[in-house]
Formats: sequence, structure tokens, C-alpha cells
Amino acid sequence: MCRWATMPLWAVMLPGKCLNVVGFLVAVCLLFAQGVHSQSETRLEGTVFDASGAPIADANVTIFADERVIAKKTNRDGVFEFTVIPADARFIEASSPGFASDSRALTSKRPAQVSFVLSPGTFSGVTLPCSPPSDLPPPSASYEERRDKAQLTGSVTAPTGAPVADASLTLTKAALDERSDTGPHPRRASMRQRVRSSSEVVISRGVSNVKGEFQFTELDPGWYTLEATRDGYSDGFVQFWVARENLTRLSRIYLLGCR
Repeated sequence: MCRWATMPLWAVMLPGKCLNVVGFLVAVCLLFAQGVHSQSETRLEGTVFDASGAPIADANVTIFADERVIAKKTNRDGVFEFTVIPADARFIEASSPGFASDSRALTSKRPAQVSFVLSPGTFSGVTLPCSPPSDLPPPSASYEERRDKAQLTGSVTAPTGAPVADASLTLTKAALDERSDTGPHPRRASMRQRVRSSSEVVISRGVSNVKGEFQFTELDPGWYTLEATRDGYSDGFVQFWVARENLTRLSRIYLLGCR
């Protein structure tokens, strides 16, 4: 039987089995200490103020992660604290009634403190980083055999692929001998308002559904431009051709969450 626990402190020799037990307990203690240190590194605290510098009490501060969403409220001094944040956290957002919400991306190099200054407004929702991913492709059009009444179809999404519902869609048509030289690239639309040609005419308007999808029918042949807008997002647009016997299928129109 192992009796190392009752041996005097001056003992210098231990049976082999007892040494194994001691080594195991030491390893457990080290792992526990590392776990506590790791958790302490994930602490996140901060403040929420209005534009005048006054603290916003009871503001909602939410962390959005792949697996779950966790939320806190600020105290009367506008201070919040998360003792542990999920490893897969993507964004942290601060919001309060009567103010426009504000959010930040959470990268692998997470800050220990975050401060929010909320401006008066009504927009509420998670916003994405203003810089588009480097591999974000511009929208394009493909043409396939038409099988039903739909002549134009596509979808509006965020760069993550999440659908953007209730985006306002404006379909304009240019003269057959003219095509706008602004280029069918949504990043340009996020930096400046698209300049509409004098020959363009608004043909139809609509909104994207809950899946971010849309379609149009009864379109005459010609060059078209589809503009997609939504509060809290940059504008996006794409140019394409519509023919009677083809379905024009647009790739995703990406809207960036930049105000």
C-alpha cells in the first residue's frame, strides 16, 4: 500500500507508484492554474456613453458567437463586464432605445476593454466590419434556359452569407445602345452613390424575402441595373442583360454593414 501521505517531510525516497501519484497531482494543479489564467485572459469589460459623454445605464451589450449569444446590461455608470467570452465570438454590440446601435468585430486579438459612444437614432442590428473581405467577389450574371415566368432572380446577403431580408430593390433600364460605365461592383457603391444615367428609367421596385431572395418577371430585353439598399448597410448594385428566352441569374449582391 502507498503510504506517502503519512511520511515525514524529510523523507527523500518514495516508492515508484507514489511518485506517479504525486506527478499526476502536480500536473492536474498546473492544468487548473493554466485554465484559470486562460479564462482570465478572456475577460472583457467596457463602457457605453452617449455623444455628450454621459453614461447610458441599462444599455444592452451583446456578444454574438457561432454557438450562442450572451448579453449583459450596463450599470448606472455605463459599465459592463463579461467574465468569460466564447472562443468563437464574432461581434460585440451595444444598443439602447433611442440610440443607433454600434458593434465591433472580435478577432483573435481581442481587447481587454471596449468603449462605445452611441448616437441618437433608431437603427438596431449587428453591423459588419466596413472593410470587405479580400476574396469577396463582385456580383455577376449568368444566363440559363427560362422555364417559368421568372426572368431575373438573385439574392442579397452580408459578406458572411447571412441573408439580408427586406432590402429595397430598384430595377432600372437603360437605352439599348448605352451601358453605364460605373461598373457592376458593390464596393464602389459602398464608397459613393452610383451615378444614374439620364437614359435610365425605373422599371420596377421590390424587396428581398426572409431568405434575401428576389425575382422579377415581364421584363423587356435590354441592359438593366439592380440597386439594393437597406438601413444600416452600404448600397450594392449589379448590371446585366435580360433576354426573353433566358433566365438571368445574379450571383449574390453583398451589402456591407457600414453606416
